[in-house]
Amino acid sequence: MNEKLKQMDRTLRDIIAALDDKTLLIVMGDHGMDTKGDHGGESDDEVEAALWMYSKKAIFGHGHNGLLEPPRTAKERPVSQIDLVPTLALLLGLPIPFNNLGSPISEAFVGPKKPDWEKLASVNALCAAQIQRYQHAYSAARGLDNEVFSAANILWTVALEMWQGAKQKTAPNAESLAAFVRYQAENLRVCRSLWASFDVPSMIYGILVLGCTLAILGYYARATTPFRAED
Repeated sequence: MNEKLKQMDRTLRDIIAALDDKTLLIVMGDHGMDTKGDHGGESDDEVEAALWMYSKKAIFGHGHNGLLEPPRTAKERPVSQIDLVPTLALLLGLPIPFNNLGSPISEAFVGPKKPDWEKLASVNALCAAQIQRYQHAYSAARGLDNEVFSAANILWTVALEMWQGAKQKTAPNAESLAAFVRYQAENLRVCRSLWASFDVPSMIYGILVLGCTLAILGYYARATTPFRAED
């Protein structure tokens, strides 16, 4: 394992040396590993994976959450996989995919010096607007009641008002950013509750039907006399 880590370190150093100022390097893993190099368990080292983004231009930073250094573990600063979608789209100047529910990773837009609250608010406004369009289309397609996303819609209205105030210099950009973050979090919570709900009575009924079927098959298997051909 130690030799493999040294090999990958040399590979990354060679890649970085060949980068130009217009290239973004992103290194990530689909899972972690324990001290022996194994994975598939439930330990933090196995279920958490690293994300490293590098550019020769000074575009990344910290400080938006009071921390000036990168976190040492994912528990200090977790990032969801779905957050990669809007982050990469915005960094590459591409439209955010329609069905995205992730949020921009703040460290990619905060700036290398003091936190750039205006930029953070701007990218989150773009992302939240896309999420709102998806929410509207999804609700119409599924025929959902207005109450389902009522809290999210209220937060969206508040965020828009604060965003307008920030652009007119009557409200802080940091508060506008926080409003869009609250909207995105609430919208994601509702979607998770819709997509991860289970009909327990139907599940119990299905198990009972399966059990009865197996019992009937077992009864007939024991009651039936095997046919034996005679010479």
